[in-house]
Amino acid sequence: MSWRPPFQNEAHGRDPRLDPYRERAAILTSGGDPKASLFIRIETYWTHIGGHLWWRQWSEPYEVAHGYMIFADDSFDDWVVRREDLQEELADWARNKLSYLGEVLDVEWLDDTASRQVRDDVHGLDAP
Repeated sequence: MSWRPPFQNEAHGRDPRLDPYRERAAILTSGGDPKASLFIRIETYWTHIGGHLWWRQWSEPYEVAHGYMIFADDSFDDWVVRREDLQEELADWARNKLSYLGEVLDVEWLDDTASRQVRDDVHGLDAP
């Protein structure tokens, strides 16, 4: 086994539940007031499950949602949804809600074109 996770094709480990949020931007509000811009990027992770040095063993690949937030005051935060929290998070997102530090925010998901613009112009992220 390699000391790095094995290369897999793009479809290996793909979680179709994440498809509606893949490279998706949103506007977060609370009580109608804008709070933040959100961009969701889906990333592939592996877990180191054994071995040492170059004889490492890796889990099967799995996808996680990485959220990037820029707040109305220009502060920034990012976070990754843990596998064990994904189902609950997806249920909130489907209801256009996002829990952040104890506050439940309203989510307005943007279309593909607007999401690309937010990714490029607001968050300054590269295309995948």
